[in-house]
Amino acid sequence: MLNWLFRKKAKPDTPALEGRTLIARDPAKPKPGGEAEEWAAPPSRNEEPGRQALANSEDENLRRWRESGQARAWVEERQGCWNHDDWLALLEELKCSSLWPMNADAVGLTLEEAKREWLQRN
Repeated sequence: MLNWLFRKKAKPDTPALEGRTLIARDPAKPKPGGEAEEWAAPPSRNEEPGRQALANSEDENLRRWRESGQARAWVEERQGCWNHDDWLALLEELKCSSLWPMNADAVGLTLEEAKREWLQRN
């Protein structure tokens, strides 16, 4: 126990401030000052393919929905105006269709694009 208490402490990479104990830096931990990216762990290989597949299916489903004309028809039915309840009802309708899953934000952006096109025509 006495050896542990009185052993020499390693010198850090930077000088200690007065009143602070010197401790050894763990080489596995990133140094302060912006080198964290160098030490960042890559994304788990088990998670990446699932996320990639989900993103691809969401993108594909959104493309199919847009190309089917359903987004444009939905905007035209409402003459370019809708409320939050209309939006939620659309999402529920899409969830029950073969087009789900889709990214809700991407659906909203698609509707806004269709709205801009509708407004230009009318």
